[in-house]
Amino acid sequence: NPPGLPSIVVTWLVCGLRGTRFIIDWHNYGYTIMALSHGPDHPIVRLAQWSTIPQFQVCGERPGGETERTAFTGRDPSDLSVTLTSGRPALLISSTSWSEDEDFSILLKALEDYEGFVKAGASLPSLVCVITGKGPQKDHYRKLIDTLSFEHVKICTPWLEAEDYPVLLGSADLGVCLHKSSSGLDLPMKVVDMFGCCLPVCAIHFYW
Repeated sequence: NPPGLPSIVVTWLVCGLRGTRFIIDWHNYGYTIMALSHGPDHPIVRLAQWSTIPQFQVCGERPGGETERTAFTGRDPSDLSVTLTSGRPALLISSTSWSEDEDFSILLKALEDYEGFVKAGASLPSLVCVITGKGPQKDHYRKLIDTLSFEHVKICTPWLEAEDYPVLLGSADLGVCLHKSSSGLDLPMKVVDMFGCCLPVCAIHFYW
């Protein structure tokens, strides 16, 4: 994010010259950040505070407390507690380096079987499968995923920031580890991460 000053002033001038509407998506007030180091009475702080007067068209985010529901959770209006929504999809996660010692065709076949069970009338929820990570075989498996036509299973392959990864683990219903140790000695650290977030894990068996 560019500094609020002088970016806001420059943008406001350019919009005035071009006859363009000036819209700001506020995430925080710049003047409150500057006041921490310069004090609330500093001229620059006062100038920045003046710039928040609603002479601009402002597009603001709703505070987190106003969020009522997501695809997986809902908020009880009586006590603001967050609960799992009925009929929500199950959330499955697997973390991988997309290397040759992990055969993800196993998971894709299992997801195909799951789709078949649901279509056949099994009382199972829809499924969101998140496979996160980077590696040499990612493009290969993404091409395979693109060929699949599912109605009840959604597969996504994002790259998560470090702070988002444990949040996703803690929100999931089941973790999957397809790591086969080439040496038979190494402990899959992704399983340690999942256990650390109290997430049950379904792991492939390999011989020591």
